Amino acid sequence: MTNYEKIKSMSLDEMYKFLDSSVLLLCEACPTHCDDGDCSFALKRWLKAES
Repeated sequence: MTNYEKIKSMSLDEMYKFLDSSVLLLCEACPTHCDDGDCSFALKRWLKAES
């Protein structure tokens, strides 16, 4: 299994935990652009939103 395949097969919770704990996800690079500092809620909402 490639890294791409592993990421594609992640559940929503697995993806959230991966992104939340990732060193790569810095505030400047975060796609949620939350201003209130509640990154966990904003990230979960963003993952569930339509692209």
